[in-house]
Amino acid sequence: MRLTSIYIPENSLPHIFGEDHKGQIINLGGENFYSFSESPKKIKIKKEGKNKNYISKFYHNDIQLISAIVGQNGVGKSTILRALNHSIDPSSRKLVYIFESEKEEEIQIYNSTTKTIVCLDDKKFTTIDGKIFEPLYYSPSLDYDLIDARSPIALINYLTSDLETYFLDSISRNVSLLNDKIIETIKKVYQDFPDYDGITIKVKRQRKSFFRSVYIESNFGTPHRGDALKNEISGELSRLEDPSYGRDIYTRDEIKKMMEGNVKLLESESFTELFSKLWDIDDYKFVDDSGYDYIHNSEDFIKNIEITILSYLLVGATFPQTGLGGGLNFDKIIKENSFKGRLNLFLELYLVNEEKIITETIKNTVGIDVEKHEELVEMIRNHEISRVAGVDLGPIKSRMISDIEGFAAIFQFYTKIKKISKNKKVTFNGESLFYDIKKNEVKILFDELMYSYKYVLKSFPQSPVSKSLLDFMPNKKLSTGEKAILDFYSSMYTYIDTNKESKHLSYEHFLLLLDEPDLGFHPVWKKKFIEAISSTLPILFSKMTPHIYDGNKNYVKVRENPMIQIIFTTHDPLTLSDILNDSVVYLKKEGGLSKVLTSDDINRPQKTFGANIHELLSDSFFVEDGLIGEFASTKIDQAIDWLNNQADKKKFEYYRTLIENIGEPLIKNKLAEMYSEKMKDDLAKKVLKEEIDRLTDKYNNI
Repeated sequence: MRLTSIYIPENSLPHIFGEDHKGQIINLGGENFYSFSESPKKIKIKKEGKNKNYISKFYHNDIQLISAIVGQNGVGKSTILRALNHSIDPSSRKLVYIFESEKEEEIQIYNSTTKTIVCLDDKKFTTIDGKIFEPLYYSPSLDYDLIDARSPIALINYLTSDLETYFLDSISRNVSLLNDKIIETIKKVYQDFPDYDGITIKVKRQRKSFFRSVYIESNFGTPHRGDALKNEISGELSRLEDPSYGRDIYTRDEIKKMMEGNVKLLESESFTELFSKLWDIDDYKFVDDSGYDYIHNSEDFIKNIEITILSYLLVGATFPQTGLGGGLNFDKIIKENSFKGRLNLFLELYLVNEEKIITETIKNTVGIDVEKHEELVEMIRNHEISRVAGVDLGPIKSRMISDIEGFAAIFQFYTKIKKISKNKKVTFNGESLFYDIKKNEVKILFDELMYSYKYVLKSFPQSPVSKSLLDFMPNKKLSTGEKAILDFYSSMYTYIDTNKESKHLSYEHFLLLLDEPDLGFHPVWKKKFIEAISSTLPILFSKMTPHIYDGNKNYVKVRENPMIQIIFTTHDPLTLSDILNDSVVYLKKEGGLSKVLTSDDINRPQKTFGANIHELLSDSFFVEDGLIGEFASTKIDQAIDWLNNQADKKKFEYYRTLIENIGEPLIKNKLAEMYSEKMKDDLAKKVLKEEIDRLTDKYNNI
């Protein structure tokens, strides 16, 4: 079955068609054309005749139809696609759908409105209870307005937390697709399909200024320790003035200890000084000759990951002043000889700054060790103290537990990195890891690393900066357009691979709603787009075997491969030149409102398929006011004004050079004639001779 016509009822999309708008008919280029009329309780459907230009399975045996929606910005192309999207999409609408069968002249109607359908035709119409296709909406744009699209393949729905995680998820999807043997089949029918077979992983090179800047802009990083002391004393005063504070009297020793703490604060080093100490440890010290002041030189993978982790831990060491914390002599970290030992001391620093009594208990009982994280967490949960000096320890304990779990994740990730570097299936040269993603056993190792890396980023103790430890570099340099193609196919692949074993989700028909899928493509790739999707998407969907529910609690196989139908939006005539004109839906704005142009509208273009690109460009659906860029048009207008002013002979060399650079022969020749007439020179002859020579060469090469 193919979706051949859609009716958008009255006032369904007022924000593009206007308040109380008439019903809009969208014919997608099927075997027949249909008309609709609407009354308060009924929607009448009539077949208007055969589409003489219809070609069955024109693009592929498993592709029922490819249709395009075009129009200038703001006419509602995306809105219509969203209206067709799944019912959980808040932008979907109650519409009427007409389906045609390839095997027999039977029309099926799905009516999601509350009105009664009346068929004004002798042709057999059957009303069905539900859609017979599964819509999948895709947009390559990370547009926040699409966050509610509720589509399993739209890129915006992968942006669940931050760009770093989105990027990692994108790589994981790409690797899963490129590892599948189906890529070999795809490349047989489409050799230009972009791919790579390996990924190099290095530790990200961060500049020292990246870490320092957080503290340089705050009191933590400046030598003005008096400000820090002022903040500390203000906090103490606030607690003392709180009526719920549990103490009125302090002993001499307690006051002495408080004063000693204030002196320590005045004598303490700033965070910028602590960073310098950390980076000057013999294991990590690096003098950068490039002038960029990086924290490492990328030559020692393990040492580089260590100093990067420790730098992020130090940048995150901005602790809330609870009044219950203690301190740690940072020199202990500097003098420690092992990474694990430094990690344990950083954990102690994080814990003691939250609450010193519990930290001391842990330290004296089992010791602070990231490998004993479960025991440490249990001790904090079961610690008998719940309040200290009137302060509820519940939130503090929660933060301490979160820190312990974060440090445990860091150490587990570090241990995994060291283990992977010794695995013979992964190439390790001391400064980078290389994964041959075409090998299944290596791809599994890559997935394990990626899972661990994403987990450590999520579990890392909170920090005022976003965290990024590793760089992932494919062994082939891909263009932006090629990356966009891979994103599209890998997103589709992830959906298919996830649902292929679920019979209730292996539908017989899929409707792909592609919202400007060619966005960002090079013109060469735009020319290839329809050829690419028509030859490769059926291969991708062949991983699914369609089933339908038989009503007896069973799902029955109905065919080998799903049937696909595609509706896409575009601004580009290069893509549109591959689409039959009757399969193009034209949207046009008139008086600030949009309307769908019918086949008898004189404003509707008559040619698309195989049409000359210049004819398509000249249509107002793509370019207004001619085919020349605004900047060039302005310059040419200025030249014309100058040429018409016979008295003005200044800047004649500028305008001569400008005219010689114009690419359109008609404009160039005319302006050259005007210039020669004004300046009494040979520019017109020179330009004309160049054009004659160009045409002669072209003639001789035919």
